[in-house]
Amino acid sequence: MRKTLGALRRKVTEAGKKVDFKLTRVVDGRSSEVLAQEEVHICNPSGKLKVLYIGLKYDYGRKNVGLDYGHYNFFHVLVNMGLSVSYFELDRIRNRYGDKRMNEVLSQAIFQFQPDILFHSYYLNWIDNDMVKDACLQTGTKSVIWISDDHWRYEELRPAWTKYDLIVTTDPNGLEKRRNEGFENVLLSQWGCNHYLYKDTGLPRIYDVSFVGRKYGIREDFVAQLRSKGVDVKTYGEGWPGNQRLDQMSMVRLLAQSRIVLNISQSSSGKTNQVKGRDFEVLGCGALLLTKDFPDIKLYYEPGKEIATYSDASDAAEKIKYYLEHEEERAEVAKCGHDSTVREHTMKARMEQIFQAAMDPKNVCKDR
Repeated sequence: MRKTLGALRRKVTEAGKKVDFKLTRVVDGRSSEVLAQEEVHICNPSGKLKVLYIGLKYDYGRKNVGLDYGHYNFFHVLVNMGLSVSYFELDRIRNRYGDKRMNEVLSQAIFQFQPDILFHSYYLNWIDNDMVKDACLQTGTKSVIWISDDHWRYEELRPAWTKYDLIVTTDPNGLEKRRNEGFENVLLSQWGCNHYLYKDTGLPRIYDVSFVGRKYGIREDFVAQLRSKGVDVKTYGEGWPGNQRLDQMSMVRLLAQSRIVLNISQSSSGKTNQVKGRDFEVLGCGALLLTKDFPDIKLYYEPGKEIATYSDASDAAEKIKYYLEHEEERAEVAKCGHDSTVREHTMKARMEQIFQAAMDPKNVCKDR
C-alpha cells in the first residue's frame, strides 16, 4: 500500500453536521445502547484501523446450514489484517430482536465504537440506510457498501447504495452506469481469495474434476452433458445427490485435492455470467480452474496461461480430457494461476484498495 492504514486513519475528520439519534431507550428491560455492547463483538480492539463490519453470519441467514461467505471472506480477512473489527452479525441480531430494534442497536454501535470505516456487505433491504448515513455523519465514519448483484439488481438496490460514501461493485457495467449518472464515488472491485484459508497444502490430487455449488439454473443439465461425454464430475452442494453442502474446511481440502475444478459462471438469476468467488478460491488452492469464457474473467486471468475456459459443455468436456492427459501442462497453468492469485487477487488486497478509496476519494479507481 502506498499509505499505511495508520496514516489513512489520521485522515478522518469530524463531520460538520450533527444528527440527533431517535431511539427507544428501553425495551424488554435492556436499552439499545446496552445491546450494542452485548451483541456486537470486537476483535483486535487495539488494531490500527477501526472497522464496523455489517454482514450475515450464517449462510443466507440459515444457522442450520453453516457460516456465510462474508464471514469467512470479509470478517475473517479483516481480523487477520490486524484491524480493530466490530462485527455486527446482521441476521443473528435481526432474528433475535426484529428490524426496528436491530436498527436501533446498529445506530448505537456506530455511535459507541466510532469506527473509521463502516463496511456493509449488502444482502437484503433490512437496514435503515438513512439512519446509517446520519449516524456516520455524526461520528465522522466513512461508509462503504459492497454490491455483488449489480448484474441483475441495479435498480432494486438503488435506495441503499445512494446513501453510502463509497459504492463498491463487482460489475463493470454497474460502474459505468453509475458514472454515466454522475456518481463518482464508485469503485470497481471483485471477489478474491482469502489466502489465510485457501492454500495449496500439497495434498495428493486424488480427484480429476470437481464442482462445488448449489444445483440451480443450467447446472444440472451442464453436469449431465459432461457425464454423458465420459467426464466423471464430483458434485457437492445443496440439491445434488446426497444434498451434501461442504463445510469450509472440507471444501478447501476438496479444492486442494482436485486436479481440475469446474466453475459454472451464471448468476443465480440465470440471466448473466459473473466472476465468482469460487474462481479465486480454486486458484488459491492450486487446482486448475475451468470456467466460462466471457469478457469479465479476462480482466483478471489470461486463459491458456493462468486458467482454462470453455464455451459450452462439449468444449468443457474436451478441455477436461485434454488437461487430464497432459498433467505437466495442467500443473503449469494451475501454478501460474495460483501465483497470480496470491500476488494480485487476495481479499486482503481488495480490502486495502477499498479502504484507501473510502478514506481518500483520489484513490477511487478501476481494479486491474
